[in-house]
Amino acid sequence: MDKLVEEFQKEIHASVSKEFTFVSKPGVDVLRISIALTGVETPNKVGATLSTVLSVGLLFSTASKITTGEHTGGGSANMEAVLSDSLSGSVIVVGLDRYAGSKGVGAIKDEFAAAREAFKWWAGRLNYSLKKAKIL
Repeated sequence: MDKLVEEFQKEIHASVSKEFTFVSKPGVDVLRISIALTGVETPNKVGATLSTVLSVGLLFSTASKITTGEHTGGGSANMEAVLSDSLSGSVIVVGLDRYAGSKGVGAIKDEFAAAREAFKWWAGRLNYSLKKAKIL
């Protein structure tokens, strides 16, 4: 899990540092971002394989995606975030999310593929949201 947390931190830093500067001390106009990886669910490899390779399995997986938002046999990741003023500690935004991984051979080969997909999506979304807030 420590390796995944490190990957998540690197992804956030790579995305957000394109637009913003990271600092090590509180200050005026400095935002504190606290993010926790609260869960990672690895895929059921047999179920993921059957629902990818067999047509009836793919049909059930697609139906599951349409009704629940998640493919059968896939992995997922959960996170929680708090954005606060670095000087006062006042909470500005609190959020949580669950990301269900996509379907494919990559998800079968790499048990943490869904988590890695989530890291990229969350980091990109954080960067986008911070840029939008900066404009306001």
